[in-house]
Amino acid sequence: MFSHVADRISGETSVLVATNAGNWLQNSGQMLRSLVAHDSGRIELPATYVISDAFELGTGTEPAATHQNPFTALGQIVRNAQEIVRHQT
Repeated sequence: MFSHVADRISGETSVLVATNAGNWLQNSGQMLRSLVAHDSGRIELPATYVISDAFELGTGTEPAATHQNPFTALGQIVRNAQEIVRHQT
């Protein structure tokens, strides 16, 4: 999906990734990787900004509409760490 976005925004100077809580790091990282792959010859990539909502971490008994299950959060932490490692130089 992000590769299609990168195709359409080629030449832009900034990008805003609007996403939900928990996935903001993964989504912004995927967007940045798509921009790098698409515009590999550019000297400077577009500035990438992220906006997200907030989501309370629950104990496992709250409804999913208001709180994130702590066990689901563990998976997101690992995926976020993987995305950070992908961007290290």
